Amino acid sequence: MAMALAVNGMSTIPITLYSIVLNKILKYDCKDSPGGHFLIFIPRIILVIPFFFSFPLLAYLYGWLVDKAIQGAVYVPFVIAIGFLFAIVIGYWFTRSMSLFKDSISKMKITGDESYFKGLGESLLDIGAVFAFFISIITIVRIPFMLMALAKRSTFEYDKKSIRKNLFIHMFLIIFDILSLPSLLIVLLTILRAGSLFSKIKKDYSTPWRICFNLNLRLEILKNAIIVFLEFGVMLLSFVLILAPWRIPTAIKEFKKGKSQGEKFGQYFVEELNALVDLGVILICTPLLVTLYRIPVLIHKFRRNDVTNARERRIEALFQTLFIIVDFFILLFSIFILITIYRVPRTIRKILDSPHRYYEKITIQFLKIWADVPFLFMGLIVTILLWRAPFMYTQMYRATTKRDRRSIIKRHFLWLWIDILDLPFVLSSFIILLTLWRSYAFVCGFITMDTRKKQRIFVIKQIFYWFMDIPTFIGLLLITITIYRLPKTIKLLRSYFKYTNFDMDLSKVNSSSSNTSNTSRRDAYTFEDSQIPPIPSEEENEDNPTPVIQNNQSKSNSNNNNNNNNNNLEIEEERFSSWRKVVLSQLFLLLIDIPFPILILMTMWRLPILIKRLKEINDPIRKYSLRRLLILRYVLLTFLDLLCLVPTLFILLTGWRIPSFISMVKQYQRGDNEHRLLGLLFWDTLVDIPFVLMGLITIPFLWRGPFLIKTIFIKRECKTDKEARIMAAKYLGVCLLDLVIFLELIIITCTMWRFKTFIKTFKDELKRRETDRSSHKFFQTICFFYSTSITCIIIVVDIWKSIQILIICLFIKQIAPLYRAIKTKIAETPDFTLADTLKIIDYYFLHTLMDVPHVFLIPIKLLAFPFLPIHLYLKYRIKAKQNEQRKLQLEKQREEIQIHIQRQYDNLDNDLPIIPIPNNPTLVKDEDLIETSTTMSFIHYPILWLHDTSKELLNYYELDKFFIINMFGLGLIVINELSLIVVLVNCLYMFLVTLGSPAWRGTMEKYGWDALGKASGPMVIFEYITVVLQALLFPIFILIQIAIVLLPTLLALGFYPSPNLDFVQYWKGFFSERSFWREASQFSSGVWVAQAFWFLVCVVSWHVTFKVAKKHIPIFSPWKSYYWLVKKVFHGRIWFCYRWLLVQGTRVCYKLRRACLIGELLMFPLFIIWTCWSFIIPIVTKIYYIFIASGIISLGLIVIAYKVVKENWNDKAANGGQDGGADKNQLLMNLQSVECELPESGGIVFKFQANKSYDQSLIQIKDARLSIEGESLWEAIYQIVGKTKVRAALMVVGYPISLVPMFLDVDQVNQTTQNLDDSGRTQRTCSFQLKIGIEGSKFLMKKKLITRLLNQIREINNQPFEIVIEYGKKNFGWEKHGNILKFKTSVTTLFDNTINSINNYESYFDNNNNIRLNDIGTPSYNNNNNNNRLSPIAPARNNTSSSVRNARNSVEIQRSHYTINNDEIDPEQIEILRQIQLENEKRKQQQKQQQQQQQQQQQEENENKQEQEQEQEHQQEQEHEQEQGLEEQEQEQISPVVESTSSSSSSQSPIESSIQPVVQEQSITMDDYILDDGQDTEEFYKSLDKSNNVTTSTTTTPTKLRKRNMKK
Repeated sequence: MAMALAVNGMSTIPITLYSIVLNKILKYDCKDSPGGHFLIFIPRIILVIPFFFSFPLLAYLYGWLVDKAIQGAVYVPFVIAIGFLFAIVIGYWFTRSMSLFKDSISKMKITGDESYFKGLGESLLDIGAVFAFFISIITIVRIPFMLMALAKRSTFEYDKKSIRKNLFIHMFLIIFDILSLPSLLIVLLTILRAGSLFSKIKKDYSTPWRICFNLNLRLEILKNAIIVFLEFGVMLLSFVLILAPWRIPTAIKEFKKGKSQGEKFGQYFVEELNALVDLGVILICTPLLVTLYRIPVLIHKFRRNDVTNARERRIEALFQTLFIIVDFFILLFSIFILITIYRVPRTIRKILDSPHRYYEKITIQFLKIWADVPFLFMGLIVTILLWRAPFMYTQMYRATTKRDRRSIIKRHFLWLWIDILDLPFVLSSFIILLTLWRSYAFVCGFITMDTRKKQRIFVIKQIFYWFMDIPTFIGLLLITITIYRLPKTIKLLRSYFKYTNFDMDLSKVNSSSSNTSNTSRRDAYTFEDSQIPPIPSEEENEDNPTPVIQNNQSKSNSNNNNNNNNNNLEIEEERFSSWRKVVLSQLFLLLIDIPFPILILMTMWRLPILIKRLKEINDPIRKYSLRRLLILRYVLLTFLDLLCLVPTLFILLTGWRIPSFISMVKQYQRGDNEHRLLGLLFWDTLVDIPFVLMGLITIPFLWRGPFLIKTIFIKRECKTDKEARIMAAKYLGVCLLDLVIFLELIIITCTMWRFKTFIKTFKDELKRRETDRSSHKFFQTICFFYSTSITCIIIVVDIWKSIQILIICLFIKQIAPLYRAIKTKIAETPDFTLADTLKIIDYYFLHTLMDVPHVFLIPIKLLAFPFLPIHLYLKYRIKAKQNEQRKLQLEKQREEIQIHIQRQYDNLDNDLPIIPIPNNPTLVKDEDLIETSTTMSFIHYPILWLHDTSKELLNYYELDKFFIINMFGLGLIVINELSLIVVLVNCLYMFLVTLGSPAWRGTMEKYGWDALGKASGPMVIFEYITVVLQALLFPIFILIQIAIVLLPTLLALGFYPSPNLDFVQYWKGFFSERSFWREASQFSSGVWVAQAFWFLVCVVSWHVTFKVAKKHIPIFSPWKSYYWLVKKVFHGRIWFCYRWLLVQGTRVCYKLRRACLIGELLMFPLFIIWTCWSFIIPIVTKIYYIFIASGIISLGLIVIAYKVVKENWNDKAANGGQDGGADKNQLLMNLQSVECELPESGGIVFKFQANKSYDQSLIQIKDARLSIEGESLWEAIYQIVGKTKVRAALMVVGYPISLVPMFLDVDQVNQTTQNLDDSGRTQRTCSFQLKIGIEGSKFLMKKKLITRLLNQIREINNQPFEIVIEYGKKNFGWEKHGNILKFKTSVTTLFDNTINSINNYESYFDNNNNIRLNDIGTPSYNNNNNNNRLSPIAPARNNTSSSVRNARNSVEIQRSHYTINNDEIDPEQIEILRQIQLENEKRKQQQKQQQQQQQQQQQEENENKQEQEQEQEHQQEQEHEQEQGLEEQEQEQISPVVESTSSSSSSQSPIESSIQPVVQEQSITMDDYILDDGQDTEEFYKSLDKSNNVTTSTTTTPTKLRKRNMKK
């Protein structure tokens, strides 16, 4: 096969020769002629294309035959064909790159108009264009567009390249047209998107070019068709919502929100997908429903604050299902431990030590059992293989711990495998020794190697040489058989062995460095170098020069050159680095020489000349290559001679070009390219054929034929062939026009009434074209054709209007309006003509067509009247009147709010005071518009839509729609009313399991028990009873619902059997006898229809039951009862243990990664076992449907495992670092000051002031807890109160103690104020209070009690303790996210009624925000009116910068009050506010742009006027002096502003009084504006004023100061 590939590669030489010849052709002017490309195309078609594909096809045929011999080797033909093609490409490249063709290739132009590749590309593109044209014609679909392009050719580019490009585009668009035409028909039939599609086409694709060639037009049609299919699919998928009825309200709501048709269907489809996902989750969570014990946990998860959407609920349900599987595996682990026995005592002991961690202990003991197994296995293998067993047992005997023994076993096991690594080298040595020819050299070299590594390298080299010897022997055998190159091969081998030194000391190789060990074998011998003369350069430009007579001197020079060449040959022979290379090179040259004897015979009549030229070659160096080249050249010339026979015969047979042929033969001179001349003549003959046919068709027309002959042959008006061809085409076209004119004249003559119009049109056209009479040869014919065509079109319009009037008269209804319209038109138009009535007739004709269907629909319209009483009932059932009134109320309120908001923004723009909002208008939400009773289900929405739609259809034209809609909607009304029977049964069950809760609803509300888990006081006992009842009886409730759903089928089965069967026999046959069901399958299909209808009734009843339970029985929640039970039992320790296994395994593998890649090898099975263990269950049980759940579980585990491995595959984790996650002890705030207060009314109040960073200010806190850390404090409390009482109290209250919302306002914690410190940086400060047991709260602590408790604690132990406020969320208890703040204090400090207020907090707080009690001195205090409050005095600073900063801070504090309570505002109000604010900003931006434009114009004028510039400079100097004076005045005014803003909190400034009435409005607070270090303060205050729309004197003062400082 290799030989065949080499031959095939060599056979690409003709392609190279053809490329050279083609380069010569392109240098002539034929490439500019119309036939140039065709001339270049012919040899490529005949030579190149078959050449490239013939050999791969033959190779495939050979591979197919091999495939028949080798059964099952289907791939062999393809492999061989690809190999042959690859060999062709390589051979083509090789022949082009040989030095033989360098001169010719260097002359080829790669770029420019005469380049080889350009001509090649042009011809290939022409071939493709012709192919594209035929494909477009054959497929037919592009013919109309081609005709349109031809008709509108004035609008297109019409050169050769554009025509070729258009043909390619036509072919490219065939597939799109085939797809788009049926798609367009589908869009038109479905109507859904027809209007939008045609408007899009009319807007963007109305030009002829876009209609013909625009791909986007086709894609737009396909897109609309796909959207139509998708919309129908969405409509068909609506049945999913019947299975998931809880999604129907949301789907309808989202559908109404959509602004466009696509958006509406998209939102509706999303809800359908959500319904499918919900159903899938319900099916997956079937184990959760069956096992029951985790259902309370799931319900508790659903009721968490952070679980706010269906996606999170689905995730929680899937996690709980996964936990059930984990529990199952823990049970299996326990059983396995019990079976193995020997670790049972230790397991029990571990569990007794830590009862709450028994999951972890069981898993660890289970893993330790499996950890023992591999070491037993490794020790057994080492023992069986014997040679390492004594050493292993000796070391084990000396080891003292189990860990050491295991490491000894593992080490000896690994060393055992290292010993096995030498096995392939031993086998290689045996092969070399057995084959004998390399055994001696192998033995001599091997015994000198002193290390095992060098011995292995030596063996590898020897086996490599052994393999290389085999193909070399085969090649030498082929050379010996062919004899042709055997002498040369022997000569080269002798030279090689003569100059090669094999006496190399192997000891030097053994002791040499790494560099000498990597040298190649050619360094193993040396040459006896002699002086090598330089190789003579090639001065001749031609590859095959003609022989010339040389004188004696030249002969002597040639002899010297020959001698030098011989020396060079000898040197080249000595340069072979291996005897194998000598043999293979001669074999390759032998293969090249094979095809040339055959090619010599193909030259035929050129053979004598070829032989003569071959004799002239006397170059000893290149004689072989020159002979091959000369043979190939003459073969090509012979082939071209054969090609020219067909064009010559064609020219002689056609006849009219024989004179040109004779003239060409007479004028031929030596050196001319006869092939090119004949090709040009042949091309002219081909071009003449269609025009000759046109002339022959024109001659039979007597009125045109003689003139054509006269023009071309007698008068000889056509000077060139091109003009003669055009004239023949014109005469043929005029003849065709004559035929059309004749037909049109027949029509005009037969109708007669438009003959006068024809005469008038003809005369007008003659006058209009009078200027073209002399220049146009067929002037009168064109005018006559135009006149007849216009007249025929008018006749067709007359006939069509008559038909329209006839149809209008037949249906009578539109006659009177038509008459009135025409009469009005006549009165309005003075110069009225019949053409003015065309539009009127069309309009009323369309109205007549629209009235026709209603005549046939009158019976259907009459059937709509029986449905009117039903809608009178629905009018009161759905409370439609109330809904209408509430809608009107909502619209009125929204208009008032919009007017008020607009006035607010108008006032802000004009710097007027803010108008307060009206007194708390009661807004109606969209959800409250449809006020219905609890007995209306989710189908109330379609019923309401049915009722509203039916009211709109009560007219003559739409009564048929009224009947059809009500026919389909009647079932919904019946279903809703029948469902109340099932609801009654369900309500009775709920009443019983909730202990009759509706009867004592008032008592429940008194204790705040409105849902499970919220009971307090004595209601807790009833809650426990209710939870147990619901959990126990819920399966019975499910069975009741199943029985109700299957009621029609059960009744049919009950009435069908024989009445003689008793109850036991009936149920026995129902469940166990096949005959019973075989007979039951013969039921009427009506039973199944009734079953489907009854199922819908049950679905509706379930929804009504849910509404009734939600409104009247809120404590009925069976799922939540299961969730509550599961939460009490499980706490997630199993998952922790399972994850811990992967963490530890990853770390161990990371440590072993450098020990022969053991870590990477072990990581893969660990990863697979940890993630894919779930597939064992379906494989063992052979229940293959479980593969679905196993795949989902494994996919989730793979995602989790990837994260775990990524966190622990590093040095830090492997060395004992923490397992991922953030530091939960990180503080959210940097504490600045803490104050404590004991009010007289009771309780204790902490006041905190702290700083936040930018990242910390983004965290929104929702819940917070308080914890106190200090063992001495708790011991003192235990001694005073009692340990049991304290624990009981903490158990009831919960620890850490919940602060929200009783003791702490979260909004204060989340709210920040921006200040500037001394260095000008932005600080975000936060101030909030912690109020515990104050007056007005549910939990009141008197001051005496607090004082007495603190005294007792101080007497017992006065050690410091830490107060920690942490934030997080409820998740199976309290889940901590971090600490808000943390500080250390003592009871003495609290008892003294203050902790401290620290001005320079950096010196009083350490890194953990702990107060340094030892460093705090005695602070100074000011006594105020409240004796229980001690406030510290801060040092005063009177400099100007601090006063400016305080002024800004006062403004920001006032602005921070301008907030809104989002819970009390309607979302639409917020949207209106945002829209108005955006419009306001746009208007201000436009004003700014106008001002900037005006400023630019002024600047341009100022540049043109130098005098004005001088005046402006003078004015600026004066203004600068005035500003300096104003600055001094304003600095004096700053101090009273600061004093007014920093006064007591009870007094309000004018800004506060103006902002106070609008506290509940929404605005952008200070949290949204964060001043970066690089931001300008002036820009910050500008943006602040824009957002809040508040302008005060306190903000302008610092802004101006900042401005002037910048100017300075």
